[in-house]
Amino acid sequence: MSTDERGETDASEQTRQLWFGVALAIIYAAYTILILALLSVDQSIALIIVVGGSVAFGLAIMIHVLYFR
Repeated sequence: MSTDERGETDASEQTRQLWFGVALAIIYAAYTILILALLSVDQSIALIIVVGGSVAFGLAIMIHVLYFR
């Protein structure tokens, strides 16, 4: 985060963080709806998607925050 002499966070950086959080919330909501739909079809497939998707999302967020910010 960029700061000025008084230690306040830059407004554009706060806006970027806000939209990043909003995008994550929307993706997570869609992911949850997908899992609920898969649970009604086949529980074993839903379990595989939950585990794989959670690991992939976690790695993607970590890589984005560490290397692209």
